[in-house]
Amino acid sequence: MRWFQRSIVLAGIVCAGCLSFISTLHAAEKKVVSFASGMASTHAGHIAFEKFAKEIEKRTNGEIIGVAYPNNQLGSDTEAMQAIQDHTLVMTMTATPPVVSFAPAIAVFDLPFFYSSLEDARKVIDDPEVIRPIEEGYKKAGLMNLGLVPTGFRWLSSRRKPITKLEELRGFKLRISENPQHRALWTALGASPTPLANSERYTALQQGTVDGQENVMENAFNTKMYEVQDCFMNTKHILYVSTWIGDPQFYASLTPEHQKIFMELMGQMLDDFLQLSIAREKELLKELETKYNKTIVREMPAGEYERWGALARPVVEKLIRAKIGDALVDRVYIVLGRTK
Repeated sequence: MRWFQRSIVLAGIVCAGCLSFISTLHAAEKKVVSFASGMASTHAGHIAFEKFAKEIEKRTNGEIIGVAYPNNQLGSDTEAMQAIQDHTLVMTMTATPPVVSFAPAIAVFDLPFFYSSLEDARKVIDDPEVIRPIEEGYKKAGLMNLGLVPTGFRWLSSRRKPITKLEELRGFKLRISENPQHRALWTALGASPTPLANSERYTALQQGTVDGQENVMENAFNTKMYEVQDCFMNTKHILYVSTWIGDPQFYASLTPEHQKIFMELMGQMLDDFLQLSIAREKELLKELETKYNKTIVREMPAGEYERWGALARPVVEKLIRAKIGDALVDRVYIVLGRTK
């Protein structure tokens, strides 16, 4: 009897060990969609991803989970894309400037004072002849295009007084992102552009190393630019397109059923992100005015967009054509019914 009881106990221990092993093995088989960006956790992109993570875990019965790393926790935008190439990160979201070195054709969205609305951008993104070379660039770089989402324009900000006329830009020390087209744009307008990492922007403005910065409004707000800047101008100098990039190897490792779920939820996430971004900008502008007493210039004086564009666009367009060829730029002109 004692032998029987002892056997039951031993069998129970063995079974418990087996179950633990099976449970551990199952946990190890979980797919993790790791998502990193330079944006804050309150950014529309991260809010949309958190919803995506909950849905994909639910739809796959926990076999796929999502984990977010905001605020450059895993490095810069460039480092995030390199991590995707190394298969140590699954997804990132960024603006187009840092992507140009990986997929040069995406520089078509850097044409300054060219896109007049989000509708313009969507027409270009939906055109097969435009998107094809962009997709090819991603593939060649070992990246996967998960979506291009135009959400608005980049804003200019300054201290003390707003800049609303071309002449006021002369000698203006401006922080810009690491992008030759952006440098050429502001140099052509008479400003003094200084490329700095996103993480260095606040300190540079605080210490007076630079006088202003340009960025999408949500990023400017989330990084507390209102503490070191007084005026925000909707110069519409460059369209803001969020690029969502993934690891093709990770996607290929999913079952057909999980691939379908992944893409369905990806589409929903991009829709959520767009709607959140548009609503968020309106909220932030109101908050800047009412809570922080900042000057908001929603539209520049008549004729200023044209004046700025006449100087900047030819210079930047020449650089872009030299980088990606004439055919793609010409195609964008055709899609939008523009003349050179």
